[in-house]
Amino acid sequence: GAKSVTLRQTDAAGNTSAASSAYAFTLDTQVPTLSSNTPLDNATNVNKSADLTLTFSENIALGSGNITLKALDGATDVVINVASHSNQLSISGNTLTINPSSDLVGDKQYAVQIDSAAITDSAGNAYAGISNTAALNFTAYNSPAGQASISLGSLGKLIAPIQVEGNWYYFYDRSGDGFANDYITFNAL
Repeated sequence: GAKSVTLRQTDAAGNTSAASSAYAFTLDTQVPTLSSNTPLDNATNVNKSADLTLTFSENIALGSGNITLKALDGATDVVINVASHSNQLSISGNTLTINPSSDLVGDKQYAVQIDSAAITDSAGNAYAGISNTAALNFTAYNSPAGQASISLGSLGKLIAPIQVEGNWYYFYDRSGDGFANDYITFNAL
């Protein structure tokens, strides 16, 4: 909240100065909150090599602790220490990008967990974190071997081809961020 301070000085002889003009300042006590995330909670068909993005209510910085992609069904957890993350984390203003050093395991479910001191704002107020496995989870998609995405330039790309009863279908990734469930349309080829 808003505060103000006035100062008086006293010298060694005991003489006290007049009060200074009031100096007004505001203490930032607001903690950052999660505003949006990609992938969305409970998303399926998330490209196993795609970055995850978390957008907060204000500009953020890395604090201390871990960000964990907790494997919920048999894969190995991905634990990223925010102090020594080896370029697996990047921040631009209020957006945190998580880019694990290796692909996630396809056809497995993951939950994002964030230690309570891992993300702060510029005043040092800590994000509350995520400690459970239900608040933000998703399922990584395992592309069939030998099936590459087809780039459509600025229009995005076709990814994750599947064959059903002799017809090929592609998930259309309009934004090009690697998440098949951003904009899904099925087109028989």
